[in-house]
Amino acid sequence: KSFIVSTLLFVYTYFFAVSFYHFINHYSKLTKLFKQIVMVNTVTVIIALPFFFAPKNYQTWFWYINELTKGVTELPRLALFTYEASYYSLLLIPVLYYYLFKFLFGEIGRYKWLMLSLVSVPMMLSLSFGVIGASVLTAFLLCLYFWRRLFKFKRSLKIVAWILLVSVAVLTLLLLVFPQNFLAVRFYNIVAGTDTSANGRTVDSFALAWRLASSKTIFFGVGLGQIKITIVEMVHKYYNYWGDFPRYDIPNAMGETLAIFGLVGVALRLFLEGYLFFKTQVYNNYYRFALFLFIFIYQFTGSFITNSVEYVIWALAFSRAFEQFRVMNNPGSLIPKQISNKRVVI
Repeated sequence: KSFIVSTLLFVYTYFFAVSFYHFINHYSKLTKLFKQIVMVNTVTVIIALPFFFAPKNYQTWFWYINELTKGVTELPRLALFTYEASYYSLLLIPVLYYYLFKFLFGEIGRYKWLMLSLVSVPMMLSLSFGVIGASVLTAFLLCLYFWRRLFKFKRSLKIVAWILLVSVAVLTLLLLVFPQNFLAVRFYNIVAGTDTSANGRTVDSFALAWRLASSKTIFFGVGLGQIKITIVEMVHKYYNYWGDFPRYDIPNAMGETLAIFGLVGVALRLFLEGYLFFKTQVYNNYYRFALFLFIFIYQFTGSFITNSVEYVIWALAFSRAFEQFRVMNNPGSLIPKQISNKRVVI
């Protein structure tokens, strides 16, 4: 039964990803759709804010409450109607990156700071270190890849410089001036290796996935639907834990791929990502390149193999849309030709 249900879910995920890919390539009103998403999300966030101060049984309607890290318990994190704050923040990534690049290219118009706040503040309220950390690493890699363009134009260099200065100032304030705040506590726990969430989504996930796959065959894994069956005995044997399991999974897409499909599955997954990267020329589009880098990093730190949101981001990265963010053939041009000399609101 478990195998049949998981196989059907896996097949459904495949058809969903392919359908969404074709939708993106043929839908002509993506700008309007993204704007509608921002507006709906903003209204919902405004409604959710008063519930931050409500009793816990009402607070959980919009906020995800759990132990953020060792020493920080029951901290509300914005999740709206999703099951987890990190899942909600993952949903925001395509829209957030879209408006970030519109801001960089000067396309938003007179309300650019307002629009940027409407997409970035909810992300901050979700307090998802995995999503935010992967975004920071994505920005760093993009700066390295486009460093010639970045330092050639004063506007882009000024924006990056201001972001760096503000980030360093905020981090210094949080880590040194107020070292007991929850962000600093979690940062120190991650560095010390005592953060259970970070460990569970990375090192522990891969260790458990390797053991699960090895219990049958490391090359082909345990198969679909078998993790929830084999993981119980594995935890008993290696971790000496005999209590109830809150969830029967591996919270890491690459780790779950290893457990289910073995080394062959991991190799095939990486091959397909690399093949589609070059096939669709992701590197020729700032926005799609950013999405690719983000989701490539994130698959090693979270998600799961039937996560439809992850495949939405992959589909956007491999799509033929968002031509306004295309990298021009001129190696000295950071801003697309059609908006290099004047502002255009798209």
